[in-house]
Amino acid sequence: MYLCMRKQLLIVSLLFSSQLFSDDNWCLNRYLALGAEFGYQRRQEGGKNKTLVVQGDEKVVKVDDLIKRMGWEYAGRASAVYMGSDCASLEAQYTYYRTWKARETVTGGNLSAPFDDNLFTFDFFAADEASVEYTSQLQNGEFNYWGHVTPQRCDFFSFSWIMGFRFIFLREKLDMEFERRSEVSNYKITTLNLLYGPQLGAVLEYNPNCSFTWTFMLKGAGFVNDAENKSLLEDDDNFFTLRDFTKKRWTSSWLIEGYGKLSYHLTSFLSFHFSYEGFLLTGLTLAPDQVDFSTSTSSSIYQRGQILIDGLFVGATLSF
Repeated sequence: MYLCMRKQLLIVSLLFSSQLFSDDNWCLNRYLALGAEFGYQRRQEGGKNKTLVVQGDEKVVKVDDLIKRMGWEYAGRASAVYMGSDCASLEAQYTYYRTWKARETVTGGNLSAPFDDNLFTFDFFAADEASVEYTSQLQNGEFNYWGHVTPQRCDFFSFSWIMGFRFIFLREKLDMEFERRSEVSNYKITTLNLLYGPQLGAVLEYNPNCSFTWTFMLKGAGFVNDAENKSLLEDDDNFFTLRDFTKKRWTSSWLIEGYGKLSYHLTSFLSFHFSYEGFLLTGLTLAPDQVDFSTSTSSSIYQRGQILIDGLFVGATLSF
């Protein structure tokens, strides 16, 4: 009797495994997968919480205030995966993040930019109104080679490693506008970060049945960053130019990224997924970090900024 029960359990196990292996095995039966995702992403910033506008002795506009106003924005992603065998695949993806924007306006008079010397400017001291606008635009592109230690979707657990190339585009703008006695002057900063570099990663998949897959991924990347800072400070109704320069510098940047994803396989060629993901990017030239309230007219560039992007993605994948 004991021997019969063992045989029955073995038969059931083999039948279930064969069903999991053959019912929806896109790795072996499909060669191309096209994906589209829609996301809702948040941008956070680590670094100096610089004061931008004061009203008397009170700090009325700080960098953290603008970052909180940026909140969440939409994102879109397109991807393509070519699976030549059950051991390797190629992936290309592009992610566009809608521009994060924040604007804060203060009235009531006696508004100043905290320059070291109040006599350095005219319109930026004891102004009637001050406004600060901060925008941040991000784009990401990747090309990856996946090595599958065990084929995806075939076993209950699948492990893969990733080696690839990544490109990140980050442009930011900060515009400080002060109005005094109907005269308006601006302090404008535009920064650009072009990051290129290799990345490595690891992926663990869990397939509890033929319909669902849990995916956990961790990636790290090192970049060469072609950074740029353009600064323009004008005064007396933008008639006099106090500071006007473009500063460029090459530097290194680093990224660490992780996410968890749940996929539902509706058919052998169509699946839907939901994920939460985030990445930390360091060694950046961010616009608020370039604000210089000294009386110097020399050019400078600060490259120690960091941002954290996190949020949700939902999407669908069509396999052929």
